[in-house]
Amino acid sequence: MWLLIPIFIIIFIYWQKNSKGLQNNDTNNIEEIWRITRDHTNIILQRDSQIENQFENYRKLISAIQKDMILIRERLMHDKSRQKMFAEDWLNFTNAIWDIKTAMACYEADGNHDLFSETMNECVIIIKEIAKRIENELGSEAEIPKIIKRFNG
Repeated sequence: MWLLIPIFIIIFIYWQKNSKGLQNNDTNNIEEIWRITRDHTNIILQRDSQIENQFENYRKLISAIQKDMILIRERLMHDKSRQKMFAEDWLNFTNAIWDIKTAMACYEADGNHDLFSETMNECVIIIKEIAKRIENELGSEAEIPKIIKRFNG
């Protein structure tokens, strides 16, 4: 648990420092968002023995969105505004997954069910809305809606 707090602080400082540079031109903005999101995803995927079993489904979601985003990035290669919108969606998605992972770790540490439940509800809405936009773009080729449907039974 205590290990997560310094990691979160480092990510926040790194994010704040790099987000100021996202205002130059669209191509650099998009590339920077993709890079930040990949870095953020790698941090999220680091193993945490406290919550590893509960977090496995979210690993599947991350894998699915990575595949979907590669497809979207290639399809929208010449439409920078839409590509940027999806890059920002991926960033918001990874933030939601990070919040879920943090909430799981905090719940394991202190058992605060209300905070855990509130965080989970908010993040699930974000994830589902992003999945809908991906499905609208990719149709039946989208992976993430399939994974979400499996979770919902």
